[in-house]
Amino acid sequence: MIGSLVLVLLALAIGFLTGYRWRRYEAQFLPEQTGLNDFELVFATARQLEAKLRKRYPVAGGDGPGVGLHAYITQAAYRGCPESMITQFRFLATIRNRMAHDAAFRLNSRTRRQFYRSAAALKKLP
Repeated sequence: MIGSLVLVLLALAIGFLTGYRWRRYEAQFLPEQTGLNDFELVFATARQLEAKLRKRYPVAGGDGPGVGLHAYITQAAYRGCPESMITQFRFLATIRNRMAHDAAFRLNSRTRRQFYRSAAALKKLP
């Protein structure tokens, strides 16, 4: 009985610490966005990073309304954007599009962590 109680308390402590680490992890990467729901987080982050991408890799004549983010990312790749960044931008664009067009889509914890990692890496762009 005491062994079971110890296991339960240990499990609760691990769960608490894991949740605490997750909140610290979240705040470390997107401190200005803490407290937003998934929809707001994805669109606010995508908007900021898209503006950075368009400023860093301008495309003459292809930057008008109706040009999708995936098409723009392809143009940025032709202009010398590193492949690792292209992959991360495509992941963010895919999540953004799924949030916009798929009513049943929700970020699970794994996808949310990937989103935070990609966003943090891309926010380091000059």
